[in-house]
Amino acid sequence: MLPTSETNSTDYQFMNITKFACHGSLLLSTFIVTGALRFSEASGLSQPCAAVPAGLVGWWPGDGHGFNLVGTNTAVLNNGASYTNGLVAGAFHLDGVNDDILIPRSPALNVGGGSGMTVELWIKPGDISVGRPLLEWGTAGVVGAHIWMSAGGGGGNNPGSLYANLIDVGGGFHAFFSGGGLISPNVYQHVAVTYRKSDGMAALYVNGVVAALLPIGIFTPHTSTDLRLGVRPANLGGVHFVGDMDELGIYNRALTGAEISAIYAAGAAGKCDKHPVILSQPQSQVGFWGKSVTFNVLGGGVAPITYQWKLNGAAIQDATNAMLVLTNLQVTDGGTFTAVVTDSYGSVTSAPAYLTVNPAGVSIALYAGVTIDGVVGLTYGIQATTNLNQTNLWFGLTNVTLNQPVQLWYDSQPANQPRRFYQVLPGPIPIP
Repeated sequence: MLPTSETNSTDYQFMNITKFACHGSLLLSTFIVTGALRFSEASGLSQPCAAVPAGLVGWWPGDGHGFNLVGTNTAVLNNGASYTNGLVAGAFHLDGVNDDILIPRSPALNVGGGSGMTVELWIKPGDISVGRPLLEWGTAGVVGAHIWMSAGGGGGNNPGSLYANLIDVGGGFHAFFSGGGLISPNVYQHVAVTYRKSDGMAALYVNGVVAALLPIGIFTPHTSTDLRLGVRPANLGGVHFVGDMDELGIYNRALTGAEISAIYAAGAAGKCDKHPVILSQPQSQVGFWGKSVTFNVLGGGVAPITYQWKLNGAAIQDATNAMLVLTNLQVTDGGTFTAVVTDSYGSVTSAPAYLTVNPAGVSIALYAGVTIDGVVGLTYGIQATTNLNQTNLWFGLTNVTLNQPVQLWYDSQPANQPRRFYQVLPGPIPIP
């Protein structure tokens, strides 16, 4: 299925403004690239990354994870969508059959409600012969703002074109597209769509060059619903995108031509300030004296990925794996554990995980006894009191050395004696 038939709308078409190779000094001489030097995984050369433009509200690099580097909208890969090698580290891969990627709605991604919007990404299409969706806001019953490739006006095909229809909140069409032949199969190219609400100007870019620039009116694009990559949300069984998508960025303003060109010129160096992410946070634990606990963290980013665990802010010696195992716990080993994950672009610290160390796992039965869940061979002291309101009235009853992991100690005091409360401590303890 091609984009919604728009015979009742005004379509704007711009033929190829210029078609030439934009490489090396030819393009770099037209603007100033700012940002740090980054190592390009694809070329093996150091080249300038692009400074991250202001207004970035969504950034999905596809580096083996669906995390949004600047928000909480994690992309969900459906029906076999996967990851592959990309232009900038990793990328999303779609097979063109029935898979897609869902990005949940959020106020931040409702960019149509602001002063303008930009969508930019790298694509490597496996086919350009027919119109295919790149991304689209919408639901099963609603078609929102969308960007396609190889589509033309009136629902027809236009191989190699870039197409956008920024459908407004009232359902009105605002479609515009480039001439054909701009987008090629099986190679990476950068595409971008911008809209500035103040004067209604919209633009299409392919490989940093303007492919269409025109006024399409002042309105509010429909961007309040979920966002789908590679499929029309209102027709999940329709045509799908086949190929790879990398470094999707969404902005709450219209980027300038220089900003778009800088992102394209950075190529495999990508946008600056990229950083690793925590895919799975460590969880708090309750441990017992003499036993073991395990913390786990999982980081995502550009290899190599390294780990450093910390206790109360101080690095733990030799704790440099995703898994941290603490053995022979002491009651003083409790504290706040974090993991620092580092990749080729920087570092990120996990959420804190807390360790509480108790002397033993203790349960009180209906009879006067204590079940100790501990370590065979260790000695545990059992104290008792008849008054929990007085903390200085605890007295030692006995020391128990475990000969099995879980062991019952029975209090043989007569039943007519005052009720007792019990606690277990590392032993041995003094017995009066």
